[in-house]
Amino acid sequence: MPHSNIHISFPKMFSRSGDILACLVNSLAPGLVPDFAEMDPSNARDNIDRAMAMAHEWMDIPRVLEPEDMMDPNVDELSMMTYLSYFPNAKVKEGAPCVNPGRVIARGPGITGVGLKLGKPAEFEIDATMAGENGRDKIKVEVIGPEGPVKCDLTHNGDLTYNGAYYPEDDGEYTIKVTLLNCSIPKSPFKVGIFGAQKTDPSKVRVEGPGITGEGILPGDVAPFKVIYKDCGRGQPKVEVFGPDHQPLNIVEDNDKKECVCNVEYQPGVFGEYTVSITYAGLPLPNSPYKVPIKPTVDINKVKVEGPGLSRCKVSEPTWFKVHTAGAGKGDLKVEILQSDGSVLEPTITNDGKGTFNVDYTPQMVGTYKVSITYGRVKVPKSPFNVSVVPPGDAGEVVVNGDALHGIRVGTTGKLFVDASKAGKGDIRVVVIGPDNKPLQTGVELVRTVDGVTEYGITPEVPGPYVISVTFSGEPVPGSPFDIDVLPSLDIDRMKIIIDRDNPPRINKPYKFTVDCSDAGCPPVLFGLIGDPENDNPNKPRKDILVIVCDNDGNPIKDKKGKDIVINIKELKSSGLAHFTFTPEVEGPIYLKAQYDGKNLPKSPLKVNVSSGIDMSKIVIYGDGITSEEPVRANKPMTFVIDAEKAGAGPISLDFLSKLGFTIGKDNVPKDMKITIIGPNGEPMPCDVKKRTGKVFEITILPTQVGQLNIDIVSPTGEHAPKSPLKIQVKPSVDASKIIIGGDGIEKDKVPRKDKLCALTVDASKAGNAPFSVSVNGVDKTPEGSAPAKKPETGKPTEPKKAGAGIQLGGKPKEEPTSDGSKPGFGPDGKPTPGNYIAPDGSILDDKDRPVKGKDGKPLKCALGQGGKPNAPKTDDKGNLVGPDDKPLVGSNGCPVKPGSGPDGPTAGPDGTLFGNDGKPLLGKDGEPLKAGQMHSGKPLCNDEGEILGPDGKPVTAPNGEPLKANKTPLGLTVKPDGALFTPSGKPLC
Repeated sequence: MPHSNIHISFPKMFSRSGDILACLVNSLAPGLVPDFAEMDPSNARDNIDRAMAMAHEWMDIPRVLEPEDMMDPNVDELSMMTYLSYFPNAKVKEGAPCVNPGRVIARGPGITGVGLKLGKPAEFEIDATMAGENGRDKIKVEVIGPEGPVKCDLTHNGDLTYNGAYYPEDDGEYTIKVTLLNCSIPKSPFKVGIFGAQKTDPSKVRVEGPGITGEGILPGDVAPFKVIYKDCGRGQPKVEVFGPDHQPLNIVEDNDKKECVCNVEYQPGVFGEYTVSITYAGLPLPNSPYKVPIKPTVDINKVKVEGPGLSRCKVSEPTWFKVHTAGAGKGDLKVEILQSDGSVLEPTITNDGKGTFNVDYTPQMVGTYKVSITYGRVKVPKSPFNVSVVPPGDAGEVVVNGDALHGIRVGTTGKLFVDASKAGKGDIRVVVIGPDNKPLQTGVELVRTVDGVTEYGITPEVPGPYVISVTFSGEPVPGSPFDIDVLPSLDIDRMKIIIDRDNPPRINKPYKFTVDCSDAGCPPVLFGLIGDPENDNPNKPRKDILVIVCDNDGNPIKDKKGKDIVINIKELKSSGLAHFTFTPEVEGPIYLKAQYDGKNLPKSPLKVNVSSGIDMSKIVIYGDGITSEEPVRANKPMTFVIDAEKAGAGPISLDFLSKLGFTIGKDNVPKDMKITIIGPNGEPMPCDVKKRTGKVFEITILPTQVGQLNIDIVSPTGEHAPKSPLKIQVKPSVDASKIIIGGDGIEKDKVPRKDKLCALTVDASKAGNAPFSVSVNGVDKTPEGSAPAKKPETGKPTEPKKAGAGIQLGGKPKEEPTSDGSKPGFGPDGKPTPGNYIAPDGSILDDKDRPVKGKDGKPLKCALGQGGKPNAPKTDDKGNLVGPDDKPLVGSNGCPVKPGSGPDGPTAGPDGTLFGNDGKPLLGKDGEPLKAGQMHSGKPLCNDEGEILGPDGKPVTAPNGEPLKANKTPLGLTVKPDGALFTPSGKPLC
């Protein structure tokens, strides 16, 4: 229990009356020495002995001293401290006779005086349940009235609560004293006024003064007020004041009973709302309790402070700070400076009359100072300030930075800057500890010192964790030691610049290129721009890769206003990639330059040309198969021209598709147009390019196959040239339809005779250049023989043949027109039949892939599903193709349309099923229909040997086990690529 009248001077404080030791014991175990405050100082030894005995018995604190030792003014301080050191961790034993008078509560009208009357019992209650069991029956109540002691009854309820009453008989003030074990409980003694002879009227009591209104009162001020109770009847005023924390305040009262005026003063310690409770003759005043606000008179948030004297300064050197109060209101400024030893240092304060106070002081010793600033009795924000006062050579003023602190790579040199310009005199020492925990003997170089800033170069040789220690005059500087990570070096040979070929550089259009370091080594890779001031920022990491877009001399390229172009970087640090984007504004060559540690990357600087965008709508394409009437023939050169003269400024470049894809060429410059030439076999075709001018190109190709040739001319952005894509039909190198046949059996006036030589005339002068042969079949459909062709001077070969002769030019039979205008095939009897084939959707196409049309000029379609097969074309009982309505399809000449079996052996149906010349499916060894891998114009897919390939890419085998070939003619003759005929035995047919 605290003792407000005791002043402690450690450690000889116990050498007095013993009450302080008793107070210490009782504070740890209330009730062991409850009467410590009432001990007789003349019995010092007994007091000390009693306190030590209780501490030993109930808290196990050994008696290392005797009472006489503690009473000795020259007691050994170490011994005293040893004894006292047991108290902080001491524990009270179970059953200790502990009580706490401070936890006893007294209440009721007999205590407060409210409603009491003379001659009537003044009842009250006492609650000691929180004071401890050892206080049972130890409560005492004593009442003193105006004429002396007053009878008081006290009844114990058995649960540590008590009911009591006393009996007032005389007007005046009564004093009620409540104790537990001879210790007063809180607020005891209680004062109560009881008056009955004259009527008391509290409403007539007047209260006035700033202590009631709070006006002009600040923390620390005396708050006075008066209670005037003249003509209010018998009684006395009672005043209580409570702070914002609801705790009672000490008050000073000067009660002039003659004048019936009581002067009251109290001193508020903090801002907040105070409560003043006033009663008269035990009755509350009408406005009591009074709420008294103690408020600041200034707006402290508008007060600003600045200056080195509030943070860090040097000993014996004048320092300062300023307090700006403009707009904060009127108030008094108070500055208190406590030095490191607790002494007060008086500052010099001057007011400039404009709301700014200048505060100057000179620190007298090294250490931490505490500067407290109040304005209008209110602490300024962040007050008190802790100020470090340092020696003249101050390591704390040294600033260390540089990219070496943010991690560097092996083999590169990081910069370390030590700025001691404000630190005073002293020596700088830099030590670098490597991963082996040993100082580096090499790789640390002092570069130069300028204006107090020393630059060091640090070049590590191995990766791992490093420590950089920086000291100034033997003291570590702020932040030291510094932990850094050194990463492995990057492999410059594995770095590359990637050009966006799909977006060649154009004026006023964003252009993007990529620097790829993903295979160069340990990420992350940091990218920057050459010439960027941020590269020299000592507080940022070193960039691994630096890039610039420049001219041939290495100068940054400019915009139209002469300023450096803006380059945007998008880094993908985890992948080692960075995309660079800029918008060129001037035509001409530029260079993409990238460096690692001052060395150029492979192919850097990379040249690209900036030009205006081309207008694809103004491209002109002409030449063979495009604007000429002559068809394109196989094995004959085809030439066409791309004219871009009116398509835009600057030279035009072309990029051709090859089997390896598009290429950007030896100069690594993306092209302006992509040219795709796909042959009938679906593969890119080679070509020769001749540049007539910078914008006109002559392109020559040599088609070697019959079929559709596709030419596509497109810009990198996907815009097609006019007419593109072009579809050009490559026709055979010979045109059998232009062969003219005459002679015996052909011309009306020339009738062949039995056993006489017949002469035939074959005119192929307009059909193209190709070897040709003649075969003669008899009426029994077997070869009757042949005769060599003779070439007359006119160049028109003649050759005798017999009836049924077949003429084949360039390896293919001469086409004869059919009744419906379609191209013929050959049936099992060797006679021409329609050569039509059926597409998967039922469309009827001739052997040139052209739709067969009906009378209305529209393409014909047949029904599918013959014989339960979904892709087989339907025919009627006469072999005519039928449409979806099951009616025969009629050609443009009015004749029914028939399917053809194909001139070159087996025909593949739409689903790949192979059919013989008899129109029936060909069966394999397992009796199942054979299928080809794919088909074109009704013909199966074959290998170089002429063997038909199945869906698995392997040759199809006939029932006899031999591969099935597609180049067997209906007569069993084999046709070679040059058109020569051979018998089944392999002998040439003459």
